[in-house]
Amino acid sequence: MSKRALFLCLLLFLCRGIVAQQPAIIDSLKKRLAAAATNEQKVILSGRLAQILMSIDPAQSDEYGRKVIEIAELSRDRRLMIKSYLINGQRYLYFAALKGSSDKAIAYFQQAYQLARNEKMDTQQVSSLLGLAGAYRAISKTEKAMNFTNQAFSIIANMNDDSLKAECYNSNADNYMAQGEKLMALKNYFNAQSIAEIIKNPSLLRTCYTDLSKFYASVSNIDKALDYGTKAKDELPKIGGEGQKFYLVNDLNYMGSLYVQKKNYDIAKNLYEQAIRVADTVQFQTLKIPSYISLLNLYLQSDEPQKAKDFFDNNKELKNFLARFGIGYAVDQAYGIIYMQLNQNDSARYYFDKAYPFFDKQTNLSASASFFEQLSKFYYKTGDYRKAEESSLRLQRIGETMGDLDWQKGAAKNLDSIYQQTGDYKKALFYEGQYKLFKDSLDNLGKEKDLLQLQIEDEQQRQIRQAKEEEARTLRRHNIQYMAITIGIAIVFLVLVLMGAFRVSIATIEVLNFFAFIFLFEFIILIADNQIHQWTQGEPWKVLAIKIVLIALLLPLHHKLEHRLVHYLASHKMIRLKENGGAWWRRKFNRGTGSGNNEV
Repeated sequence: MSKRALFLCLLLFLCRGIVAQQPAIIDSLKKRLAAAATNEQKVILSGRLAQILMSIDPAQSDEYGRKVIEIAELSRDRRLMIKSYLINGQRYLYFAALKGSSDKAIAYFQQAYQLARNEKMDTQQVSSLLGLAGAYRAISKTEKAMNFTNQAFSIIANMNDDSLKAECYNSNADNYMAQGEKLMALKNYFNAQSIAEIIKNPSLLRTCYTDLSKFYASVSNIDKALDYGTKAKDELPKIGGEGQKFYLVNDLNYMGSLYVQKKNYDIAKNLYEQAIRVADTVQFQTLKIPSYISLLNLYLQSDEPQKAKDFFDNNKELKNFLARFGIGYAVDQAYGIIYMQLNQNDSARYYFDKAYPFFDKQTNLSASASFFEQLSKFYYKTGDYRKAEESSLRLQRIGETMGDLDWQKGAAKNLDSIYQQTGDYKKALFYEGQYKLFKDSLDNLGKEKDLLQLQIEDEQQRQIRQAKEEEARTLRRHNIQYMAITIGIAIVFLVLVLMGAFRVSIATIEVLNFFAFIFLFEFIILIADNQIHQWTQGEPWKVLAIKIVLIALLLPLHHKLEHRLVHYLASHKMIRLKENGGAWWRRKFNRGTGSGNNEV
């Protein structure tokens, strides 16, 4: 991603919390809440309102957040009380990039965990611990996040909950990603995916595919990221629900960002515009904000500053959104970058100066680094080398704090150019050396990245090989079972036929005959069942229709064959067989006896 686009990453993160409900749905939820009869319904509906309103009216969201806790507390239902804390924790976790939000999220998750622990409620403990892990990851405290995930694993080990186990693997993978251990992250993502595919949970599968897509994007394998992103989007119809269009908007924006990384700006633009059209269908303006931000980023990255300016000038929705959440400084920074690219330096200076006080004290280091990198370029371009030096040194300090070699390399390159212009060749030489050092380090990281790609491919092949081996073992096990069942059916029918040669009552023959044919026809249906599901892709009405036809054919055949076999076994043919067989044994026996007598 281009550095100049990073100033909007914070906004995209914030927009992650926007939910797919239009104001009409909010009114509907309020009416349903007023008519709710149980505390559980009230907690769920109030919680949904609190989360929805977080991106529209934070004050009203807080009001419903407090209401959720009040209802749960007064109910004295421990499960609802824990749920109310988790709802509020998740609500603030959506906006963890805003100052104070992560602290509030952590406080709520802690309350949920303590109560769940006191009540020995394992499922709720795991959910709380995973919430805490997510909150600490959001503020880059990965060691604490890892500890909480490990605690969740220790609890889930004694439970039979595959979905929750998959969530633990995903959390663990996120921790490893935050620590830069990508191969370990991939293994955990694959473990979560395997569980999701076994239990066939569409929502969980979507989460796993999304995580894998983001993983491959992080290692610059954009085609693989697009593959998994498409898989995640394809799970949406299976999930359904009133939030489906929101998630579709998110998916389209995300896929657009991947095409931007491939520098295929036309496809990216089409996807962003498609996302806006989908958002329009639910008549919820806030849902379009991520798409607007993405389009603005696209124009800046594709060197179309005039389009960026025209788009920004005419987009009141985006500006109002930024102002409502107290991040209007991003508007000033955006205009500064746009005017700098348009070579309108006075206007650019005005907006950069206006945004400066915020970024000077900004705690989000990545956003500050992006700002000072742009500011340094602007001052260098306008010949103000002293301020360019100050901005580049500030960028260097931020890069050192973050441990980001890319920012440090950029700062060193800027300082080398600045000192050459000011005639301070000693410092220029020093920073030229620093630039080469950081460049070599990044080149080595690039080689390590190539090695990582090979390791990832090896891990993929291992996963595929394991899956095929497991599939082969399962097929072999099933074939053995089918063979055993076939032999069992053959033995049952052989015994049934042999009964006709002995003195067995017709009632006994009829009973065994009944069970033999039940055994046979159920086995036929069992074999047909897998094929039916393949033909119908599990569509319930199609499965039902085919099975009705199949049973309609088999049932009369069952009765007819059963009746005819009983009649045959009880017929004179079998009686004569018994008689002939008996006479033959008598002749053999008498002949033997006679021979013995003669010898005597």
